[in-house]
Amino acid sequence: MSTRSPSNPAGEPVKTVALGRSGVKVSRLAIGCNSFGRSVDSRTVQSIVSEALANGINFFDTADVYGNPHGRAEELLGGALGPERKRAVIATKFGFPMSGGPAQGLPSGHGTEKFVVAAVDASLARLRTDYIDVLQIHVPDPATAVEETASALEALVRNGKIRSFGLSNYSATQLTEFASCSRTVCSIQAEYSLLCHEPERHLLPQAESLGIAVLASLPLASGLLTGKYHRVTAPPTDSRLHERAFADWYRAAPWSTIEAIRAFALRRSISMPHVGLGYILSQPAVASVLTGVTSAAQVAQNIRASNWRPDADDILELRSLIYRGPGFKARVPWERAGKW
Repeated sequence: MSTRSPSNPAGEPVKTVALGRSGVKVSRLAIGCNSFGRSVDSRTVQSIVSEALANGINFFDTADVYGNPHGRAEELLGGALGPERKRAVIATKFGFPMSGGPAQGLPSGHGTEKFVVAAVDASLARLRTDYIDVLQIHVPDPATAVEETASALEALVRNGKIRSFGLSNYSATQLTEFASCSRTVCSIQAEYSLLCHEPERHLLPQAESLGIAVLASLPLASGLLTGKYHRVTAPPTDSRLHERAFADWYRAAPWSTIEAIRAFALRRSISMPHVGLGYILSQPAVASVLTGVTSAAQVAQNIRASNWRPDADDILELRSLIYRGPGFKARVPWERAGKW
């Protein structure tokens, strides 16, 4: 059992790794920007970005549907980076319908060449940049041939509008199909946490065999692994999980597993985020974990938590805990409630 204390992040920047075969170097801890322009205002976004860059976090993950209205998160991120743009790696996504219509004036079929090019140009304008580091397809487009989408993305790499591209919410089978059409795809983003461990069965092994980096979203399961939520008490009134839309989902959470993880952390004198982030970061296929934050203080907390690494015995014990019950997806209620 690993008993070492988490190290102090001061003076120890977050490490960077190569994102698949792209040559893009990303920090192992990333900032998920889905709250920007919704519960996080422009001043707070600026403090989050500054705190991240000061501690070696260069990776920011956003999407054209993040913020209220959609697109606002990209605008705030671009504005906050300003002259520091070249220090950052921006990943954004396209594919979900935007507010203002099915695709806000974009062509139908988000995997088509016309849609991809139009979506990229719109994101570039909102981000105030002339290139995107990592462009991701938010969801598969079953109506468009993979070859057309891959060809459009590769053309964007050649003309310099994007440096690399990846996928999001693709199954292992869909990833394999896309990779067979393009050796340029560098990453796959998927929900992955101690509660949502299904990716370990097929997606992670397949991505690793293909040389494609995994970006783990919701590593703390929408807050359930932060330690502030308990089975016998309602969510704090100032938390997002207090909203009525999530009441049934909250009650259905795998509380026995959550409590077992809490006990695991207590025995090691570390926090639940240490366990949640450390376990995911210990997986060889994972390049970076995407942590949603609403303050600069949370950035600092996550940096401290990310320094813990489980040893082999820790991993075996955690897997014995999490595989006792069914997996649990933390993203589903947010999609249903339109909380991008």
